[in-house]
Amino acid sequence: MIRSDAGHLLQLGAAEAPRPGAIMQNLDIAAYARASQLPLAPFVVEQSGEIKDGLVRDWPAPSLGIDRHRGYAVQWYALALMAVIFFVVTGFRSGKKQRAE
Repeated sequence: MIRSDAGHLLQLGAAEAPRPGAIMQNLDIAAYARASQLPLAPFVVEQSGEIKDGLVRDWPAPSLGIDRHRGYAVQWYALALMAVIFFVVTGFRSGKKQRAE
């Protein structure tokens, strides 16, 4: 499978310049080509066949992010529920104060 990039993970701060033998979390092909002075193609080939060469080819499937959306929905519904509870409780308290006076 041919990909335009190797994918990117969350990275805080600027990435260090690639150096020989370093393990890079996010591969920038252009920066690696400049650092290694090798002519590289602007894409990555991802091999997924069953070849017995000792390499692990268990590539994770891309996340659709539906769990994050469900989490946001739960947060917003919980916030709305808390707002309703707050207004009901404060409404009863102010009603009791008005009756007592």
